[in-house]
Amino acid sequence: MTKRITSFFALTTFVLAVSGSAFAADIAVKAPLPAPAPVYNWTGWYVGVNAGASFGRAKTDFNNAPVNLIFAPGGVLTQTAAVPGFANFDTADPSGFMGGGQIGYNWQFSPIWVVGLEADFQGALERDSVNLTNSTTALTSLITLGVPSVVGVPVTAVTDYTTKIDWFGTVRGRIGYVWGNGKVMRYLTGGLAYGKVDVEGTNVFSGIAFTAINWSVLGQQCLRS
Repeated sequence: MTKRITSFFALTTFVLAVSGSAFAADIAVKAPLPAPAPVYNWTGWYVGVNAGASFGRAKTDFNNAPVNLIFAPGGVLTQTAAVPGFANFDTADPSGFMGGGQIGYNWQFSPIWVVGLEADFQGALERDSVNLTNSTTALTSLITLGVPSVVGVPVTAVTDYTTKIDWFGTVRGRIGYVWGNGKVMRYLTGGLAYGKVDVEGTNVFSGIAFTAINWSVLGQQCLRS
């Protein structure tokens, strides 16, 4: 009798142990939480290159000084010509290739606001050449054996000049607004611009004095844009 009871308790303990193991295997395991998405930040240095085309408009003022000519001074025949100066203006539209690089720094001081500073330098092949023709009258005087005579003769002034931009650069501040997923920024920028703008040209006066002497002279001119 005693032996049977012992066997019964041993069998009962084994069944409970097996049942307990099966119950533990059925418990769901909680999955780990996903890592939070990284937050985009605009703070830091950056460098870059750029290339493209540029175009513009430049107004040029001309201030040509008078020109005095003397032909065959002294002797039997002396002839002079006084070509008056003239002032004029013209407009050129230079255009061409440009390219360069930039460097800057951004600081995102809040989740939506960014400030920065940027400098860039560009080389340019922006050019426009213009040819102008002006007509005027020169007073020519002829002294033959001491007897003077004065005649007005037509004179043509041909002006060739080129307006060009060789290089330019800017230094600018910026304030931007970050929106969307943080990877897009709208901004306003402004600052200092500098560069090399040249106006180079020549002015040639030509005419006929008393239908006897053909002449032309390279006039001195002042170009201002």
